[in-house]
Amino acid sequence: ATWHARLSRPIDPGGFDRPRSDWSKGPSFRLVLDLRRGGADALLKTLRSLQAQVYARWLLYAVCDSTTDKALLALFQEHARGDARLLQAIPEFASRGGDTKAVDDRDCLLVINPGDQLAPYALAIIAEEIARQPDLDLVYADEDRITTRGNLHSPVLKPDWSPVLQAQRPYLGGAVFFRGRRIAGESFAALLADRETMVNKLAQEISPRAIRHVRRVLYSRQQSPHDDAQIAAVTRSAAADPPQWPPVAVVIATRDHGKLLANCLAGLRDKTDYPSLEIVVVDNGSTRADAKRLLGKLATAPDIKVLHRPGPFNFSALSNEGARATSAPVLLFLNNDIVMIEPNWLKAMVRWAVKPAIGTVGAKLLFANGRIQHAGVVLGFGGIAGHDYLRLPKDHSGYLSRLTVPHEVSAVTAACMAVERSKFEAVNGFDTKNLPVDLNDIDFCLRIAESGLANLWTPEATLIHLESATRGVDGDTFALYRQERSYFVRRWAEAIRDDPYFHPALSLYAGDVELV
Repeated sequence: ATWHARLSRPIDPGGFDRPRSDWSKGPSFRLVLDLRRGGADALLKTLRSLQAQVYARWLLYAVCDSTTDKALLALFQEHARGDARLLQAIPEFASRGGDTKAVDDRDCLLVINPGDQLAPYALAIIAEEIARQPDLDLVYADEDRITTRGNLHSPVLKPDWSPVLQAQRPYLGGAVFFRGRRIAGESFAALLADRETMVNKLAQEISPRAIRHVRRVLYSRQQSPHDDAQIAAVTRSAAADPPQWPPVAVVIATRDHGKLLANCLAGLRDKTDYPSLEIVVVDNGSTRADAKRLLGKLATAPDIKVLHRPGPFNFSALSNEGARATSAPVLLFLNNDIVMIEPNWLKAMVRWAVKPAIGTVGAKLLFANGRIQHAGVVLGFGGIAGHDYLRLPKDHSGYLSRLTVPHEVSAVTAACMAVERSKFEAVNGFDTKNLPVDLNDIDFCLRIAESGLANLWTPEATLIHLESATRGVDGDTFALYRQERSYFVRRWAEAIRDDPYFHPALSLYAGDVELV
């Protein structure tokens, strides 16, 4: 509430907020409210919020039947006599697809619960979005909750369209506007009966290009006794296993630290439940006796290939060469300081990596003390890109419970990254020239996204990462990798300014999610 009060301002319809399109020709909003639910106070709050809209092209259909409270129906009818936009309807109205004579394919449908409220500018903002992009079929906005005393709380600041997240943990909520052409009679009735289930189904059927997220809090849900349970609930739709597990080529770049490498390889052999692994170790000029002894033994192992590539450390080149030396259809880039703690981690990554719409897949990585090291990469975090939730407890659920389910992210770390070979080769792998050490994995993920694929992080694969044990702990990374960072900022300036999966109202410097 304090944050909202600090940033909100009165609407200025004659100035900054003037219409950018002709509202007289804009979409008509068909709002459907179930009058069989809620009470008089809730109904009045919803009606007042609608009548305060600066965009006047809307109709409210109040669905009622013999079970509707007579006093509540009389209250609605009293207000309807003074506002022709308030219409009474029967349940069969929904099964017929609403007011079929008046609904246009271009119009918008919103199911609203008694007590829920729209910001005065809500319908105007949606209308302007549609004017700019007439082909949109679904527009959704951010929302919050409101107490019976009118206090705002629990803002739900959503990511841009994330179909995996929506299937795993539905986040679209109440502020979801469908175009009339997407709603058949059956869908209309189902929306009224079970909004969340039907929203999820319809959203998954719509082309991503026809879905738009408005990064504004436009909808306030009436607080209910079940709010806490609803916020904490996680709905999961498990991804199916592939018909056959494809062979995986594991690429490990290493230098010295023989014990780390030995432990990592033992984890692959003894602690990983996966049917077919092809392992290549790319040695960057190890000089320590223990590491040289281990590499000598590995050279004679039937299931491991060793490449000797001495010279200046170039992670991109080492990784690309390791990939070229293998033939498996799925690549797994793995640091030598990764420790396996559960057997199904690789299947959890490959299950997603082989999906046509997915590019890279990253794992949940923990420090040795069990705290979070990697839960996906946020663009702009800390200035260029970084990890949120860093060093928080491993069971931290994350904002909107995102850390409990697989979901889209802008990038993942190559300390443990799976990707299909065909997708890796399509973007020419890691950038060996401009990004030999720093930011090469993020650059790779962004080029994957540029090709039209989504990057994904999954907590279903959890491992320990001793982080930078091979190269040691860096000092001032901005000084050490100034040239690489300058290139990255030039190449990805627009991406750094706007991570589609991290809301701009959230802090890019806080360890946990906080409002700016």
